[in-house]
Amino acid sequence: MSAPPDISVATVSYLSNTRKRKSIGETAKREKTFTASTPKSKTMVVHPNEIVWPMLSEEDNTKLLKEISDTLRILKNPIGKPSLQQVREVPKPDRKHFRKDFKLEEAMRLNFKISNFSQIRASLAIGVNCVSKKLESDQLSAMLVDPDVDPPYVTKLLVPMARMKLVPVIAVRGLESTMNSVAEFRCVAVGLKTCCEESTNYFNTLLKTIREYSQLVATTQVTDPSVQEIPPSRYIPSKIRRLAA
Repeated sequence: MSAPPDISVATVSYLSNTRKRKSIGETAKREKTFTASTPKSKTMVVHPNEIVWPMLSEEDNTKLLKEISDTLRILKNPIGKPSLQQVREVPKPDRKHFRKDFKLEEAMRLNFKISNFSQIRASLAIGVNCVSKKLESDQLSAMLVDPDVDPPYVTKLLVPMARMKLVPVIAVRGLESTMNSVAEFRCVAVGLKTCCEESTNYFNTLLKTIREYSQLVATTQVTDPSVQEIPPSRYIPSKIRRLAA
């Protein structure tokens, strides 16, 4: 008769609360490190074909940039912001009113009319998102884009949209840096709204210049290496391909 198997009682060790917190914290740190090191991907809808950029010659591009610089210099707001120390001295519920009063006092000190500035600023659509919205709603009379942006497809869709809407568009190299230096706006697209067609509008002269240059642009085929051209067959869903076969 064989001996019964030796059954040993297993002891279970429990983690203390301190070790539990430490273990959870280390796991969270590893997850944060992994998330930070993993490159974020963003799905974008881009034009599958190559874009014909409405490029100017180097000489005309320089002339247009100078006129843009001289015209848009008025968009630079001379009113500064209160220092962080001044804001901290004000209770949190009153800080919004403090900032508003600070701007009004600075405007009075500099003899700066905020209403006139806002009215002039309202004649333009600044930024890719704003330009796209105004373009879709037929509120633009002309458009300027910077073709040298990273990633390049940021302004790539605006050109065919403008042509579809019959809106004059010019690709101006150096537009982003010019806007940043003269108006303190970091943008790669600027749209002139339909109100600029009025003779009394401040941007009417710039609108006429853009229209003149748009008739003389030397269009060149530009290959965009960041967006590969996808064969048309890949756009056909599998169900339709099976039916066609």
